[in-house]
Amino acid sequence: SRRRYDQGGAAAVESQFGPGGFNWQNFTHAGDLEDLLGSNPFFQQFFGGLGGFGRPRGGGRGADIELTLRLPLAAALTGAKPQVEVPRDDPCSACRGTGAKDGTAIEICPECNGSGQVRRVQTRGATQLITVGECPRCHGVGRRILERCPVCGGSGHLRSTERIELSVPPGRRTARS
Repeated sequence: SRRRYDQGGAAAVESQFGPGGFNWQNFTHAGDLEDLLGSNPFFQQFFGGLGGFGRPRGGGRGADIELTLRLPLAAALTGAKPQVEVPRDDPCSACRGTGAKDGTAIEICPECNGSGQVRRVQTRGATQLITVGECPRCHGVGRRILERCPVCGGSGHLRSTERIELSVPPGRRTARS
């Protein structure tokens, strides 16, 4: 990898790949793509599923919500703190967010071994094409629910609403919060 070369020179890279150098036949160093290309979102859209280069999906910040809010002119001029209801997903209390019926098993997907991704190698002469994509058996989840939760239908979450207070500064024609 580039980092390994920068730190230890050619000998350090040879120790990683062996004395013959890099060999496409044994290519398992997908994480090196991140080292070479960085974590640029442009490259992640193409290589997002390769080893350490792709970041796990889910978790983190949710999607932005856009609301249209009508305020009286006086409230827009002087400022206001209107309350609005926004949708949210809460973990299902019946299955504790697993999506499985209580007391039933969740198995690791046998096709992708729990990674959620399958790797296909096509060889055409001296060229190898390696593609990584979503596992068709588990749809990228890495696990299979044998019996779905009857409350959430296997999603692991239930839709609810939350009341939040927005802050509209005085004199605003439009506001983004």
